[in-house]
Amino acid sequence: LTVMPSICTLRLRPALMRSTSTWLTPNGEKVTGTLVPTLLVRGGGDDASLPVIPNIERVLIHIDAVNTYPVIAAFLMAITVDVGFETPKEIKTFPRDCTKREKAGVLIHNFVTIAYSILSTLTIMAYTYSIIVFTIITIYSKNALGEGHDEAFLAFFNATLTHRIRAFRAFFNGVMGSCLSNTLSRWLRYRGIIRWVETSLMFALSCFTLLQLESIVELATDIIFRSGKR
Repeated sequence: LTVMPSICTLRLRPALMRSTSTWLTPNGEKVTGTLVPTLLVRGGGDDASLPVIPNIERVLIHIDAVNTYPVIAAFLMAITVDVGFETPKEIKTFPRDCTKREKAGVLIHNFVTIAYSILSTLTIMAYTYSIIVFTIITIYSKNALGEGHDEAFLAFFNATLTHRIRAFRAFFNGVMGSCLSNTLSRWLRYRGIIRWVETSLMFALSCFTLLQLESIVELATDIIFRSGKR
């Protein structure tokens, strides 16, 4: 995916004051616009007794939304692991006096087997990284808010921006890996005409799914995460 929305910064919604801010999207693009902050850091004087985050409900909603990614990643990873158990991963040897067609068949089978093994492993690793990073950040963020360390939460959440961007990309790489590995799994699990039917259908559905995901991400980037430019 070439375009990714920024889920790693707190969204600013209409409130009592406006300010001009610059936000960084995951692809490195800077977006500047007139935004309305929901997080107000207290100053000194008579305002010292006010909470740092007056709209705590929206902050928790944002954190819960971010925490949705590891839940979905765990579900998809379980499917990938289950498919891996059902997929044969046997490296064949060349039979004696084999023809060129038989030799080509063995080479293709071994290539697909190795490709599936590598792809499924990378997919599981991507999901694992996404789950661990998002979960740990969520735990520490809620722990800071629960103990009343609002300023520490803001500092921690901003400091982990890069980590959340990487976890977000790992999540979508895992989705792509799941689609492609399931396609290769169909080729290894079936024989004859049904192999080509299953593989072709899965490949077509995988491409459609990935294109739809990219379209949704682009819409979210333009409509939601760049709305401050309007």
